[in-house]
Amino acid sequence: MEVYGAGVVQDFLVVLAPQPNVPLSEAGWDGMVEETGNAEDTWADAYKSPELDGASPRLIAWGAAASADLMCWDASAEDPAAWPVLVFNRGKIQFSRYDCGMVAFLVRLLQGDFPECPLGDVTLWGLGQAAFKKLG
Repeated sequence: MEVYGAGVVQDFLVVLAPQPNVPLSEAGWDGMVEETGNAEDTWADAYKSPELDGASPRLIAWGAAASADLMCWDASAEDPAAWPVLVFNRGKIQFSRYDCGMVAFLVRLLQGDFPECPLGDVTLWGLGQAAFKKLG
């Protein structure tokens, strides 16, 4: 976030700006706070990939795709460098875990370097390079 900030990848995936961890009434209901709320609401009823069975992650949404997929960190660990990415694939109605950080996840998505596309849409899958437009 220090290097690129919030923005849009290929007019498809929004990388959300960080917001303070304060009560919703103080933060406002948009961006990271809104998408984190959506992820938390979705968690209870969504399918989970086997590695997430019985998990109770602390979700923080950092991205949303035009396909209504959500990308989150599991912020359960104290060290943010150790936070894996959890993706809610709207098409599968399923959360899956990816043991890498946000940047590595995006690079691997663009390289097509997962067994299958983690998102419900293949717009960025294996694209190689993508345009990034900074917000704000």
